[in-house]
Amino acid sequence: MTDNIHQDRPILVKDLSICGQEVYLKTPRRQIYCPDCKKYSTEELDFVESGKKYTVRYEQYIYERVKELTVEQVSYQEKLSTEQVQNIFNRLAEKKKTGDNRQD
Repeated sequence: MTDNIHQDRPILVKDLSICGQEVYLKTPRRQIYCPDCKKYSTEELDFVESGKKYTVRYEQYIYERVKELTVEQVSYQEKLSTEQVQNIFNRLAEKKKTGDNRQD
């Protein structure tokens, strides 16, 4: 299947900081063409949910921080908007509530 790579477009995803420095991972996202069904599919990454700009572990970190601090405090410390922090928290809270603890 890797012989049918249509394009390789890297994305930047935010990860946990190291020594107080922000970390972004430049990650290749391969789009693969299936000649049988004549469709394109994008490679799934186990450490980044589809369509997200943060690693799974970074989102988990944000979720845990909001449980200890306010959304505004986490937003300020992580240089994210309050909306971004709230969305991460709400999505992970809903996953935990419904029992979906997969690390997509």
